[in-house]
Amino acid sequence: MKKLGFFILNLFFFSILSFSVITSQWIKEGKDELIKGKFNGVSLSEEGYIVLSVKEEKITTLSEDFFFSIALDSKENIYLGTGHGGKIYKIGRDGKSSLFFTASELDVFSLTVDKQDYVYAATSPNGKIYKLSPEGKAEVFFDPEEKYIWKLDFDSKGNLYAAVGERGGIYRIDKKGSGKLLFQPNEDHILSLIINERDEIFAGSGGKGVIYKIFPEGKTSVIYDTDFPEVKALVFDNRGNLWAGASGKEKKLEKISPELKKISETEIIPSFSIEVTTSASQEKLIPPVKIDKEQKSALYKIKPEGIVDEIWSSREEMIFSTCFDKKTNKILFGTGNKGRIYSVDKDGKVSLVLQKDSEQIFEIICPFSQSLFITDNPANVYKIDSAQRLEGEFLSEVLGSSIISSWGKIKWDGEFPAGTSVEIFSRTGNSEDPDNTWSDWSPPYKNSAGENILSPRNRYFQFKATIKSDSTNKTPVLRKVIIFYLQSNVSPLIKTITLFPPNEVYPKPLSFDEEIWGYEGEKVSLREKREGLIPTIVTKPYGKKLYKKGFQTVSWEATDSNGDELIYRILIKEEMDKEWRILKENLKDNTMAFDTLSFEEGNYQLKIVVSDLPSNPAGSEMKSEKVSAYFIIDNNPPSVENFLIKGQGGNKKEISFVGKDTFSAIKKVEYSLDFMNWNIIFPVDGINDSSIEEYRFTVVAPASNGFITVKVTDYLDNVGVIRKSL
Repeated sequence: MKKLGFFILNLFFFSILSFSVITSQWIKEGKDELIKGKFNGVSLSEEGYIVLSVKEEKITTLSEDFFFSIALDSKENIYLGTGHGGKIYKIGRDGKSSLFFTASELDVFSLTVDKQDYVYAATSPNGKIYKLSPEGKAEVFFDPEEKYIWKLDFDSKGNLYAAVGERGGIYRIDKKGSGKLLFQPNEDHILSLIINERDEIFAGSGGKGVIYKIFPEGKTSVIYDTDFPEVKALVFDNRGNLWAGASGKEKKLEKISPELKKISETEIIPSFSIEVTTSASQEKLIPPVKIDKEQKSALYKIKPEGIVDEIWSSREEMIFSTCFDKKTNKILFGTGNKGRIYSVDKDGKVSLVLQKDSEQIFEIICPFSQSLFITDNPANVYKIDSAQRLEGEFLSEVLGSSIISSWGKIKWDGEFPAGTSVEIFSRTGNSEDPDNTWSDWSPPYKNSAGENILSPRNRYFQFKATIKSDSTNKTPVLRKVIIFYLQSNVSPLIKTITLFPPNEVYPKPLSFDEEIWGYEGEKVSLREKREGLIPTIVTKPYGKKLYKKGFQTVSWEATDSNGDELIYRILIKEEMDKEWRILKENLKDNTMAFDTLSFEEGNYQLKIVVSDLPSNPAGSEMKSEKVSAYFIIDNNPPSVENFLIKGQGGNKKEISFVGKDTFSAIKKVEYSLDFMNWNIIFPVDGINDSSIEEYRFTVVAPASNGFITVKVTDYLDNVGVIRKSL
């Protein structure tokens, strides 16, 4: 009852606030949108529908930091290779687990089983290949003297092949444990390895991201050079297509650790990526590296004739493993760092099968009897059951409005057979990540046609869908969820006001008559009236700058968090006035030019008032204003006073006068003799920086004594002229 009262109070609070008139909506539909959520007991079909997923069963309670490898023998005993302690566990069909073997090395990156159920374990770093009898008797089968052993596989004759790094290569080892280096590319690591029924070897590298084909006699060819530095997973389907999972920073990383550089005894190895750190007592593994924004992953389908198709790609997930499920004739691949398993059918259609709380699906195996996968962070082992779940949950990503919003209805669409149901819940908060400051989950919404959202008004929104069925033979289908919301109407904001130099105007964009931008008075075509026009190019978005005497241009930058349409009111006030006068109303542009010739001289300010009225009902609009800096209106020319001419002997004359302006500083003074060239002169104090300046200079008068003309220009380009006889 307490929560219900809170919701009612909250809805009442909404009604007394001002909101933007335009309702917005989030539509979560299709694979690209729904894949952003989290899936627990539900799948995402190739069509982009959420349905109940297959079951998966945890088959061990072993407490280990990492599982790196998994294998199954003919009696369906499961073998697990770990990290940190170099342990191998055996799990019987009864589910009981036991420690099967402990290596002296840290990690068991690959396990495989021969036809006699002997287990072969590849250990790293500085590891060996161990041969373990079904009873657990161990012997060193082969020591390649390589830093890392990444993958093991058998050919049809019982020869064992090992993919290695840090020097990079593939060893072939006979049944007696005698091996030789069969293939060594110019790369640091061979990360993946698979052998087909014709004993052709396929290998994926770490460094250049190349897929190689190695024939039994040792001849080599490149099957495909991927766009990524690492090919981590290879598998064949039942049609002879080779599937490859590649990842890393796209085209292309530098070679991965040509020397596996050591810094304080820390070394970095390829990115299914484990960092190995040496401590005082023993070495310790650090979890796999996080995927950064520059990394990408892709799944390739390589047909027998060599044609390559990219089937799936992601900038958020990295492929760790692949397998071919013979029961469904689909490719399965596991990713990180969202702990997902996807399937691909024969037509290349991709579906999300399931998602776990662990970050990485590190390896999947698909023997005919059952599909198994291991996860890391945290480490677990699961068996996939073909039976459908009866219940699951989809959690959306956090949806963010730019400002606090009220919520309308939530509705959804799909197929809901008898005996199935979909219920939606919502919660909200003001932090981007849900935490204890968020609201509790709302009561369930059960009517797919739409229900009012009960969660409090906030900036962020999240929903979850609980999906149920009373039978493993049917599932509800959730296709689309729509959330309606209304942002709180906030005041628009004038961020900046820019006053351009006096007399500076710009042609109106796309105006063939070169009309002044922002001026809507009597049409003044700059093309027709060229007097006083001094075009120049300026590095501003306004383009060509033009000169028009008496005009003042102003522009401003305005923002509105609601995205509302804005209108402006422009007012002007002289420094000593108390009231503002309206210059322009209902202006939609953010640039205005006005003619100042009708204004008295003085210091003025402009006030820009912005309103979001076009997007809101009258009376609910929001406004704000900003006042500009002072600027001078001065259209009167400077004067020339106290003009004196004194003879200096011969034709020399001393000229003296005072240049004076009411508001502006003197910018430039020039003189001309008998209408010849203009000559610059400087004031007595050496610099034009005042509205009153004194000038004194000597000229050589023409023989006829002629005329002298003096022109004084102020900083607003007003010009005063005087002419005297010498």
